[in-house]
Amino acid sequence: MYRFPVYNVLNCPENLTSIEESAARINCTNTNFYYCIPNYQKSSLVEFCYDREPSLFESGNCLQLAGAGYLNQDSCTLFTSGCPTEPFPGNSIYKFEECQNIDTIHRCYRADPNCTESTSLTTIQPSFVTQGVSTSHSVSTYHYDINSTYTTDDWTKNTEADLYVIIVVVFIFLVMAVGGFAFFIRRRRRKQTAEITRCTFKLTATTELPLLHSQVNSSVATRGPSSSQLELET
Repeated sequence: MYRFPVYNVLNCPENLTSIEESAARINCTNTNFYYCIPNYQKSSLVEFCYDREPSLFESGNCLQLAGAGYLNQDSCTLFTSGCPTEPFPGNSIYKFEECQNIDTIHRCYRADPNCTESTSLTTIQPSFVTQGVSTSHSVSTYHYDINSTYTTDDWTKNTEADLYVIIVVVFIFLVMAVGGFAFFIRRRRRKQTAEITRCTFKLTATTELPLLHSQVNSSVATRGPSSSQLELET
């Protein structure tokens, strides 16, 4: 996720006039400088207003937008032509056209001999509108922020995130399942204990009551008739 708005473009401005028009179109100022360079994956050219002063970059390098929004040097020493031969300020990168000439299919610079040309391939481009038209250059800009662009790296990150979510969900489910099973077993044991206690109480009552009656009768027979009973008999 970039720290400032970044937009995909099909091509970059090639001169100061078109750069000024493009800069005005995306609201760049004297403190937010216009840049148009490849993204880190070289899957697209991107334009943006950079929020830092132009820095001096080493010769033998192009620039690409990386991380949260930083200018990253990218070696171009193998270029057949067009690679900067002297240190240069970042906002003059437009002077090195080969640093903006990328093969978005194979994700490489076309001036690099190791880059496989994709001219034989037919690509379907999404719809776009043309803005900032001048007599010398036309910049084609998509109507979405690059933060919403889906790349292979994004797919990998999202896949890993989805995997973590699945693992967490499965873990929570297992914990809940084990907890539910333990609760069920504990409740069942309590019911069984209560049932055994009830049965034991009933059995004890059934056994002890006849014995108690027997003991009472035996006690009465041993003591003989009461004094009241004797008086009545007299």
